[in-house]
Amino acid sequence: MPSRKAYKELLASKWVWKPGKCQCGGSFAAVSWKTCNSRGFGRLFYRCEDCESFKDVMNFSALPTLRWPIVHYWFFLQQWFANSKRPSSEEIARMMGVSGQACSAARRLGEVLLRAEALCAQKTQDSRKLSGLLEVDGTSIRKFVLPGSTTLRYMQYFGALKRGTRCIHLYRLPDADSKSFGKPPPESFARIQKTDFMRQVLPMTPGLGKTCLISDGAPAYLKLCPELKVLHRACCHSKGQFVEHSRIHGLRTEVHTGGIDSCWKLCKAAIPPSVLTKSDGSFNPKIDVYIRSWQWRWENTTCTNLCKKTAQVYLRQDA
Repeated sequence: MPSRKAYKELLASKWVWKPGKCQCGGSFAAVSWKTCNSRGFGRLFYRCEDCESFKDVMNFSALPTLRWPIVHYWFFLQQWFANSKRPSSEEIARMMGVSGQACSAARRLGEVLLRAEALCAQKTQDSRKLSGLLEVDGTSIRKFVLPGSTTLRYMQYFGALKRGTRCIHLYRLPDADSKSFGKPPPESFARIQKTDFMRQVLPMTPGLGKTCLISDGAPAYLKLCPELKVLHRACCHSKGQFVEHSRIHGLRTEVHTGGIDSCWKLCKAAIPPSVLTKSDGSFNPKIDVYIRSWQWRWENTTCTNLCKKTAQVYLRQDA
């Protein structure tokens, strides 16, 4: 039956697991298809052999328990993780041919998966160090006008991209204000210092020598690099320099921030325009979730089973 097959696929994906003991101490047993269908079309249930209570199989999962046929769960997961670009819940709902309450359930499931991806990105970043050639840069994500003033408040991120890899670290900077509708201020040493960046950078790169930061020449790096005891090379955008050449680790190396600049462009494009900038007077926390979700997908573009990997990292307690 399609439902049984979908359940096996969900078990293999690691989002769902077989039940342990019931609260009463009894064991769960599978329920016949006829009984399952009478309780909810297309859903599967377990029944405790002692207290005879029924439990939806999705009670034993990292996913929300919805009044959905189980095949809908598997179809949704397949579409969600099909490509590096994440589809919207509404797009998947249209493919499934559902609307109304079922479409609301799709949005709920999509929110759970989105937050799972964001947590996976954060867990992975927190567990590793940075070294080698690192392109570093800051950017503004969103802005809004402070009520009753001409001051713009900017949401800004600082990023470090390890050249030659799909390893990028993203750090939310403290919000920055600019008076008289001014331009966003550049990243500063004081604000970078408040992130985990300085703790995660290794001064030495095994087999090469000192770690090197490649920047756009912002003043912050004049103090940041000596503090970290790393090399620094820059192409000063303010002077019209976008590509320079320098010897780093004994090799002639292009000095530019094109890699991290491209990442910022992709990152911002991954935030739907429909996501509001403000929430309760400050920046909408959903923006951070979309940024982390993009980070997770971009780093795992070549992963052949992102669905399973996401579940494993999401549920891993020691990550």
